[in-house]
Amino acid sequence: MNTPNDSAKTAQVRLTEACKTKDTSLRLAWAITIGEAILLAVLALALVDYWLMLPVWMRTGGALFLAGLGAIGIFRLVRYYRRPTRLKEAALDVEATKPEMGCEISTAAEYLAGDRKTAKEYEPESVAAIQAKAAKDLNESKVAYEKKLLGLAIVFAVTLLGLLAFAAIAPVALTALQRTALPFSKAQYTTTTVDVKPGNVEIPVGRDLSISNFFAGRVPKDAQFHWQVAGNAKWQTVALTKSADGAYVHAFKSLPTDVTYRVTGNDAASAEFTVQTYIPPEVKDLTARVTYPEYTKAPPINQKSPDITAVRASTVQLRIEPSTDLSKAKLRFTDSPEVKLEPAEDGSWIGKLTVTKDTDYWIELTDKKGRPGVNEKPYHIKATPDNAPKVEISDPAKDLRASATNTIPIKISVADDFSVNDIKIVFNKLGGSQQTITAKRESEQNGEVIASAELELSPLGLNEYELVAYHAEASDNNTLDAPGISGALRRRHPPAPPAGLAKDFALPHARSGRPTVRLSGLPRPVPLPLSFLQ
Repeated sequence: MNTPNDSAKTAQVRLTEACKTKDTSLRLAWAITIGEAILLAVLALALVDYWLMLPVWMRTGGALFLAGLGAIGIFRLVRYYRRPTRLKEAALDVEATKPEMGCEISTAAEYLAGDRKTAKEYEPESVAAIQAKAAKDLNESKVAYEKKLLGLAIVFAVTLLGLLAFAAIAPVALTALQRTALPFSKAQYTTTTVDVKPGNVEIPVGRDLSISNFFAGRVPKDAQFHWQVAGNAKWQTVALTKSADGAYVHAFKSLPTDVTYRVTGNDAASAEFTVQTYIPPEVKDLTARVTYPEYTKAPPINQKSPDITAVRASTVQLRIEPSTDLSKAKLRFTDSPEVKLEPAEDGSWIGKLTVTKDTDYWIELTDKKGRPGVNEKPYHIKATPDNAPKVEISDPAKDLRASATNTIPIKISVADDFSVNDIKIVFNKLGGSQQTITAKRESEQNGEVIASAELELSPLGLNEYELVAYHAEASDNNTLDAPGISGALRRRHPPAPPAGLAKDFALPHARSGRPTVRLSGLPRPVPLPLSFLQ
């Protein structure tokens, strides 16, 4: 048979077990609840950031809110550990399951916990009876605290599954979660990337520079260009707009100093790039020595202009004095191989080229640090041809009639851009073979040669009305592509034929050409009337 003490111990053990079960349930319930709240907040913030690309300050606010929820959860959990469930609370929970029990268990719990003391003689017996009854009821009744956790656990599991589904379905979910939990991390969505060109670059001082930015993936709503001028800690920002070719371009005009820049759009952020300005190497002085082909016998000339005009096959020695020490220098042409310049002892750079055709060229210099300098507008080379001599028979200046025994004096004027070689008279009786007379030089001034020759008609044995055709020829000293030859054509004939016949012997005009003069187009012989022959 149970004694009062046994009943009291039994009741206390049962109530203590109930208290421990309730404490565990309360702590688990609170942990699940606060965990559920944090999961929902994380999922909501990640989804909002995924769609709206929240700025750093908003993500920071969200992270502080999550941290606040965690702090509240830890604080309450500590309180649950520091304030365990009292015996009377467990007793009241048991009584709540069976209202017909009355308040015997809670009363017994008050005596067991020391909240109530026996003050009268009969009370110990009453207390013992109450405790015995409470022990019996506790053996028959049990509070199912675990059932209350089931609903919370189901909700938590559903939320966790939603978060896992978001991470599995959305390719950038992990990025969104990282950005939500760590707002200052450099994580960015792979759906928006930016490619910046030219990136780090060196340009001459005062040059323009265009920065092209290409965004891939999600189109940025707030593409911005940020830059910082050397010596100024303040960053400047300007909005970027999309051009027709899909690039977001920012142009620097006449950059005077170094600049650091970066590009952002959505959550894509480029690295910081630097534009370094430098003073490019330049041509401080230039001398072009033009040596004409040897056959011209013309002396070399020096010129200071980089635009060169010279007769074809001339040699040009280009000497430049740079503004700084160079590592290399060259001439680049539009349609010819480049010409390297070699350093001279005096610090200048020298190169040679042969003028063969019209072309444009650039002088490209590279300083000791490998930085280039080049003229923006091309220089020009013009190759002029060696023209054939210009020949003119100055006397007689027109066709004339002469006797078959006459000697015809001829004056010839020849002009050439360089020098005249041979001057001669070529003649023949119509239908006969050609003969040549070498002209005698009379004078030469300013490139014009005056020569003379005598054409004797008697050796030709001319009959009446027979014609003599003649022309003057002159050649230059061009040995590059054969001498240039030009001529002036004239015709002579003996005394005039009967009236009405001379017009049939119209003579061709003076001709010039190279390399030879052709006698094509001569007038055909005109048949004489029978009355004349009789």
